[in-house]
Amino acid sequence: MATDGEHYTPLRVMRKSIAAEDYNRIRLGLLRERLPWEIRLERFHCLVCVLDDGQWLCLDECNNGLPVLAWRNFSTRRSASLDAPVECDLYLYHIQAGLLMGNVLEALAQAVDRHRRAREPRSAPVSAIRSPDDADEAPQ
Repeated sequence: MATDGEHYTPLRVMRKSIAAEDYNRIRLGLLRERLPWEIRLERFHCLVCVLDDGQWLCLDECNNGLPVLAWRNFSTRRSASLDAPVECDLYLYHIQAGLLMGNVLEALAQAVDRHRRAREPRSAPVSAIRSPDDADEAPQ
């Protein structure tokens, strides 16, 4: 399976912006994983995303790992705050990629979020802690 789209000519390259919430969620996931990170998209039967610092590449496993789309050239230096959208280049390799791009990005952000929650340690719920001074006021 190809892990970079550099060897393929895109049908189209568009300048897009990614909502800060999605970008930050995916970047946070990347900070905690060994790169390149391969993550499957449950909502799409054959799509898998290979993520690294420079690009988020979506591949079609049912079609010999050919690239479908890729987000590259993230403009994070111009962003003044964490809630500002992040500009990037979107490479479309498949004729239907333009129809998929929004849903794939949403599914990717959700998959990263699910992965993070699955890795979080399960902690016991915090119960009310009473101080010894409260013992005198306890109802009987």
